[in-house]
Amino acid sequence: EPSHPPASFDLVCDTGELYLKSLVRDDKAPIDVLIVDAEDGSAPPASMRTLDFWTNTVLPTLNANPVIGVNVIGSEFDVANLVQTLEMVFSKRSKVLVVSPPSKANVSDRHKLIFVVPSTNDDFDCDDDLTHHELFLARDALRGCVDLPQAWEEQVRIAIRERFVVVDGKLTT
Repeated sequence: EPSHPPASFDLVCDTGELYLKSLVRDDKAPIDVLIVDAEDGSAPPASMRTLDFWTNTVLPTLNANPVIGVNVIGSEFDVANLVQTLEMVFSKRSKVLVVSPPSKANVSDRHKLIFVVPSTNDDFDCDDDLTHHELFLARDALRGCVDLPQAWEEQVRIAIRERFVVVDGKLTT
């Protein structure tokens, strides 16, 4: 049987950009799950929304099939640009999903969750690809992580069913 390294979990309270650059520099073990969280304002910062950042700082730190979650706060144009960037970097092996918060969450429409998840096929047909249950984004897994897990589960289903595309700097289905 193959031996697996022990599982580890690092919680980093630093700027994500500096931390990821240190991983590349120090040749650390690859990341399986990357969560980029946001506070109020415009997030992630402009420097963490560039093609250069995702290609040269993030990509070298990830394993072959990472799961990425990005909490985005910004204009529709900001979100659309980040989605395009993530699709350019990860389109060959992953799917980019944009999840809008449920109306019951009482947050502005400037908030979105973007997930980059491994794809199970080459044509990215959502019907044949991962379901929200296989992504562990069903209400039981969301419970304890978000308010209103049933409402968030429905938003994930919508994101899988009606994938956003970027047209003229705007998100559309």
